[in-house]
Amino acid sequence: REGVSVVVVADGAGSKQYTQARYGSKSACESVSELLINYFDALYYENREAAVRSIVIATVHVGFANLIEKFKLDSLERLSCTLLFCAVKDRRVLIGHIGDGLIAVATPTGVHPLTMPQNDSAGRTYFVTAPHAADYLRIVKTTVDDIHGVALMTDGVQDSVYDENSGLAKPVVARMIEPA
Repeated sequence: REGVSVVVVADGAGSKQYTQARYGSKSACESVSELLINYFDALYYENREAAVRSIVIATVHVGFANLIEKFKLDSLERLSCTLLFCAVKDRRVLIGHIGDGLIAVATPTGVHPLTMPQNDSAGRTYFVTAPHAADYLRIVKTTVDDIHGVALMTDGVQDSVYDENSGLAKPVVARMIEPA
């Protein structure tokens, strides 16, 4: 829509305290998709990365407001999820990632991880609901010139296709990215 192609993946937190995480992930996907479609140019050309990160997280939180009221939630954390996105307009690419999971790109030299899983010192991942979540959101702005495809993977998929020891994506990722 509006010349923008968008893919957003949000993985709801799995522990029992995150009672409405599946709704949080759906809302995050919808909110960020709309943001990227409607404001791609402004986000892409904004030179202050911190501003872009803050806008993305604030957009997710605004989307959560209805869910907090609907489910009478006592905490934003009940909606916790990770977030991975990629938007393309013309030849420009805007990518974002907070939390675990992996974003890999296919280039002329092969398939490479672009953003790595992100966890704290205790091995817990960061969610869009974390204090200072914008500080953990990674933003990549690039072009399609050297990218043939992008794969966004939750931690469940990432565990199967990413070799932590070598830091490389397994060959199956190249097949995932190949055009149909």
